[in-house]
Amino acid sequence: MFYSHQNIWVNHHFVSIDDILSEGVNINSDFERETLAFIKIWLTDTQQFTLKTSGSTGTPKEITLTRQQLIDSANRTINKLKLTDKHTAFVCLDTKYIAGKMMLVRALQANMKIVAVEPAADPFKELNIQAHFGAFVPLQLDEIFKAQTSLEKLNRFQSVIIGGAAVNAALLNKIKTLSCDVYATYGMTETVSHIALQKLNGPDAQHAFEVFPDVKISADERDCLVIEMPRVNQPLHTNDVVKLVDPKHFQVLGRYDNIINSGGVKLMPEAIEQKIQGVLNLPFFVAGVADERLGQKLVLVVEGTPAADLAAKLKQALSAYEMPKEILPTRQFERTETQKINRIKTLEKALKSRA
Repeated sequence: MFYSHQNIWVNHHFVSIDDILSEGVNINSDFERETLAFIKIWLTDTQQFTLKTSGSTGTPKEITLTRQQLIDSANRTINKLKLTDKHTAFVCLDTKYIAGKMMLVRALQANMKIVAVEPAADPFKELNIQAHFGAFVPLQLDEIFKAQTSLEKLNRFQSVIIGGAAVNAALLNKIKTLSCDVYATYGMTETVSHIALQKLNGPDAQHAFEVFPDVKISADERDCLVIEMPRVNQPLHTNDVVKLVDPKHFQVLGRYDNIINSGGVKLMPEAIEQKIQGVLNLPFFVAGVADERLGQKLVLVVEGTPAADLAAKLKQALSAYEMPKEILPTRQFERTETQKINRIKTLEKALKSRA
């Protein structure tokens, strides 16, 4: 594996490639250990990699991927965003998981310089090194917008990708003010990171995800997305309910396993959450819980203490069927290691605290 740069920048200091290969580096954190270990095995042409899923929709599991699958995925993004050896990649996601590892693969495959920092809410804090390409979760972008110096650093990027959670309406409005190109991503560990991008800002902003040229999509009998891609033996059936715009574009409506059947009415939590975004400025989600009369009833789970007039505001934004039958406040949401909301564990905690 050819990589022309003599060192990488990790957690505010340079580490030479020679020291990484000889394991002659003083490790100061789990992030450094994961990052440097992955760079070493990549540069020594390891052919198989075992990765963990995030566990946001169930129990985390291990998946084995080949080197060529990772290269294919990296090249899709490199070609789409026109990344070259003149660019610097900014790595601020956990490199234990696919999103962080693929940032390293893209950088190594395109021969980009690497700036890697410990995952944090605002990864630009006390950081003066300039980069051109980065990946963030929405929570990080929210924090970056709160600090003018961090926002200025972000605006000097060429392109930014966002994943791990949906971008809400408030954040989308802020993203539209950025001068760098910002893309939402669609993908998972099973698809070797993202297989589709959606431009969120600029005159060429898109209203749907666009799959890469060598990826094929369709919908099954549940209207859930089916993905076909090279070097994957069989189609991948997802639980994401989609609207197919055309053979290369789709919109995500919600997750099939999140659909709530309340008194015979099927409710899509993601659609309801989109309406609530303009009413509630605390972290929240809606879910279905067992109910003797309805089968399932819709509840709203809120992190923190909601305003006293929340129910009245919800009635103005939602239809009668969409109105939560109960509001469950909880002090702090349970999250996965990749900072996604763990809806199952959070709901369980909220229900226990109510009892």
